[in-house]
Amino acid sequence: MTEAATTGVSQIQPLSRSKMVDMYAGDIAALLADGNHQSAERAALAIPHIAVALTDAGLESSNAAYQDWCRKWVQPEFNTAAYAQWCLRSGECEHGDSGVPFSALRALRLRRRAREVPMPFVRTDSSAARDTPQAITCALLGAAFRWYEQEGRHHRMVQTNLGRLGVLH
Repeated sequence: MTEAATTGVSQIQPLSRSKMVDMYAGDIAALLADGNHQSAERAALAIPHIAVALTDAGLESSNAAYQDWCRKWVQPEFNTAAYAQWCLRSGECEHGDSGVPFSALRALRLRRRAREVPMPFVRTDSSAARDTPQAITCALLGAAFRWYEQEGRHHRMVQTNLGRLGVLH
């Protein structure tokens, strides 16, 4: 008898990663590695809207949900005022307080030519000011990884919505 059978613990298959999420984060990391900090930051500012929308049956996000997500998942060196500013700069809910973040979800969709892509190593300068594009981007990328590993990959609605948006790998 196996150990799992004798202890009554079922063997659970590890959940797969989402290629869409990985590719989106990889694209942002590649922009950072190439020195395109402004473009990387612009893409990273959409991460909270994407995460919030993926947990909603209607794929909707809101300014309040964006800020709540940031409070939960972004490192503590940022504050509520920074999250409100990031939300405004993301431009996703500019025509109201809530709605579907269409451009962010479109950017997330899996490119058909996408293959396994190694994640570029991005070194952050710990002496850099926390409000630089690179610091904000790295904070949001880290939050995205934590959120997906700890919550998103186990959340049935997230997995359903990823499947609706494209191919889940």
